[in-house]
Amino acid sequence: MKSCELERKNNSVVLNVWICNLIQHLFLPLCFTNFYQVTNRGAKPHLVEMGPYVYEQRVHRKNITFNDNNGTVTFEQTRTYHFVPEKSNGSEADVVCTISAPAAGANGMVCV
Repeated sequence: MKSCELERKNNSVVLNVWICNLIQHLFLPLCFTNFYQVTNRGAKPHLVEMGPYVYEQRVHRKNITFNDNNGTVTFEQTRTYHFVPEKSNGSEADVVCTISAPAAGANGMVCV
């Protein structure tokens, strides 16, 4: 585990960024274009890359306690995600048909 020092002054830039920060995630799913042929007839999958779909993740930490006795920090954390349509190529209404690797392996669809 990596440890680092966090400036503990109230209203310090580092502490405020750690308490509430914003991260962008980019998703590029691979979509089956012949799902029924693959599942019903054993055809080779034809995959097309969709997206990108961009989401902003906001992380907010509250009830922060600096534990001086053992050098740790305890807190409650919430994460929220918001779709960013102006940075995405597609919408949340898009239908994405993709493979579940564990399910495919269980069904014998994956050759090793």
